[in-house]
Amino acid sequence: GAVWRRPPASDAPAEKKPALPAPALLVVGGLAARSAVRAIARGPAPPLRATIGQREEAELVKDAPPGPLGLVLRALTLALIFSPPLLLSWLAYLFPLFRDRVWYGLVTSSLARAGTAFIKWGQWASCRPDVFPTALCAALSRLHSQAPRHGFKHTEAEVVSALGGKSIADSFDSFDREPLASGSIAQIHRAVYQGRNVAVKVRHPNVVKQIVTDFILMRAVADTLAKVFGVSGLKASVTQFSGTMVAQTRLDIEAEHLRRFGWNFAYWRDVSFPRVFFASEAVLIETFEPGDLVSTYTTDRTLGITTDLTGGPGVVSGQDTGGGGRAGELAK
Repeated sequence: GAVWRRPPASDAPAEKKPALPAPALLVVGGLAARSAVRAIARGPAPPLRATIGQREEAELVKDAPPGPLGLVLRALTLALIFSPPLLLSWLAYLFPLFRDRVWYGLVTSSLARAGTAFIKWGQWASCRPDVFPTALCAALSRLHSQAPRHGFKHTEAEVVSALGGKSIADSFDSFDREPLASGSIAQIHRAVYQGRNVAVKVRHPNVVKQIVTDFILMRAVADTLAKVFGVSGLKASVTQFSGTMVAQTRLDIEAEHLRRFGWNFAYWRDVSFPRVFFASEAVLIETFEPGDLVSTYTTDRTLGITTDLTGGPGVVSGQDTGGGGRAGELAK
């Protein structure tokens, strides 16, 4: 029968794959060595969300929920605050000039007086000229840095408490009593800390309690709209937004985000984030960084607005905001 035999080995030498030239090997080896050195120098990633662990953000609230009387009083207060733009809405509908020059300003003022949750919505809306009228976005952009401010007495009490009882004079080389800017959750004071120019963010009083009250009312309104008019999804959206807002009141969580952003972008030449010196729930001390508001490149550019804020800090914040740019973004 047929017998299989291995074919004789070829006398031709095996074809060799071309080797990388020596210069290429040096380049690849150098890049690998540089990456290894950078990784060692940068160290492990800073912990993210270590302050809250695995808990839901909404569970960060330590304040007791308001009672029925508190809810009724807050609802009446909000009704009074928003009554001017509501009563004049028919004029805004009929006369565009009145709407652009007067009514949008009334809406902005009402949002500023209504408190944190409403200011935060106004800040978001101001950056969306694709959704809202450009003139409205321009009016709402004032909420980034011109939100209501608290007095220096509250600032001093919060800073002294956060720093373990040390006075501001003992802790800082200098500290501006007048805030540089104010946002929905906190305001910014410029200072010199350990020889460095810093921005000191101090949370407004009663922010968490007011947010909890407002979102209880918002959820009740959303639930009513869903049952009466069939508006679906609004209650879930309000609930999600409320949890995010509560987390933004914790400045120590914002500090965690800043540290992680700084670690992630450590070797980006064109991207920088403030360096955190100290953080507690109500006080955040970080380097003073220059920058611009997002609205500088959206509504301001569209309307031809130029703003000179040579002294304003700007940061890319973990939430807000939380955002990036000028004093207001830093203030949330």
